[in-house]
Amino acid sequence: MPFPYIAMDDAVEIADVFMLLRIQHERHLDQFSLTECNYLDNYGLTLEREARMQKHAIILHPAPVNRGVEIDSRLVECQRSRIFKQMKNGVAARIAIITSLLNQGGEL
Repeated sequence: MPFPYIAMDDAVEIADVFMLLRIQHERHLDQFSLTECNYLDNYGLTLEREARMQKHAIILHPAPVNRGVEIDSRLVECQRSRIFKQMKNGVAARIAIITSLLNQGGEL
């Protein structure tokens, strides 16, 4: 059963966690202009959207962050951002997985 589509402007008001991903330009055959499509305003987390988030809601992003593209630069290090904590924990998690695999002879 497919998940229902929720517009970003509605999602920011109901989500407990808002997870953003970066645009991976290297995966696009056709390069497009982020300014021409007004990416941040149309698809990113702006200051206006963040202001409508629930008080307890947090912001996540696995990094690297394209500041001013998928998220307003001022939100990367705001009080509700957990981006740097997520980056730090992500490194530890990858080390643990790699260590576990190596201890098993490198087999899944």
